[in-house]
Amino acid sequence: ACIGNYECENNPEIAKLLFQNAFEEITSLGVKTIIGPMNGSTWDNYRFSDHNNEPNFLLEPYHHTYYNEQFLENGFQPLSHYFSRINREIHCNDPEVVRRGNELIQLGVTIRSIDLECYEEELKRLFPFIQTAFRTNFLYSDISWESFFKKYSEAKAIIDPSFVQIAEDANRNIIGFIFAYRNLYCTSEKQLVVKTIARSIDKQWSGLGHVMADNVLSCAKERKYAAVIHAFMI
Repeated sequence: ACIGNYECENNPEIAKLLFQNAFEEITSLGVKTIIGPMNGSTWDNYRFSDHNNEPNFLLEPYHHTYYNEQFLENGFQPLSHYFSRINREIHCNDPEVVRRGNELIQLGVTIRSIDLECYEEELKRLFPFIQTAFRTNFLYSDISWESFFKKYSEAKAIIDPSFVQIAEDANRNIIGFIFAYRNLYCTSEKQLVVKTIARSIDKQWSGLGHVMADNVLSCAKERKYAAVIHAFMI
């Protein structure tokens, strides 16, 4: 079972009572293992930060860091670890990546920006690709088209098409996707958040993720972005 949507005062006794009540409900269903924090699935907020030393970036969950202690004190232990990294030197146009990009072009690959004028149609085409590409991710579970559409519809307001790109093969099958956006929380400098990179597992498309990322980083550098945040890497 998953346990999530967690909120609690900084009081160990209150946290203990809260968990005890949840555990009673969950074990009555015959569940042996509980994973948290997870607000339903990895499509929603999950994971706790172990510190708040840096300002939050856009779409990064915020919570009290004492939540970690409350989970640990009530029998949980870390299951997986993630990190985000900020680079203030934007490196792009690596010769090997450029060479691989040219090879993919020869194979009929095109990389284009998402079309916001046909946004729903774009999402309909992306939905099965993303489900397949993410299926091997840790703790992944499928969601409905309706849920997927709602989540990405809400994201439309922050999309700059130059930073959301789709790769297609010669038959217009989607084989790659990258989702990056400006960190609107930061007002002191221009920061780009690279949130999602996915490609087909077919070996003939190896290196495509690096090529797409290089395109986005080149654009960010041209537009005088000062930093790039690579978000939530396992």
